[in-house]
Amino acid sequence: MLSKLFRWRRKGKAAEEVQGPRRRQDLRLPCELPLQAKCSSWDTFHALFSGNISARGLFIPTDRDAELQEAISVEITAPDGSKLEVTGRVVHLLRPTGPGQRGLGVRLDELQGAERERYQALVAEAARQCVPRPR
Repeated sequence: MLSKLFRWRRKGKAAEEVQGPRRRQDLRLPCELPLQAKCSSWDTFHALFSGNISARGLFIPTDRDAELQEAISVEITAPDGSKLEVTGRVVHLLRPTGPGQRGLGVRLDELQGAERERYQALVAEAARQCVPRPR
């Protein structure tokens, strides 16, 4: 299946500029959670949503620019309305040249204690709600 995807891109049907590693270390789960995010180069926090979530990070769809390895602060709003503050680094930039989703791949800094448990609970809930795609 991946070979078809790469072949499709080589034909020029999905041109995009991608910066950062493309290898997947953790399963990414579709999950739209409201959040506030601020990269170190941004003046203020911006209201955004997560696009997907994994054990060590998340994807944030946005048209805002950022740099690889830039520090980012994120305040995630959980389904119960509680807030979870996390920090991390921008490790992936998705910038399609045509129509398509732009955004930031964020690798979270190591979470400890209650914050780690709360984030893991968000990932577990996303996994429960995820509908497997047919092959």
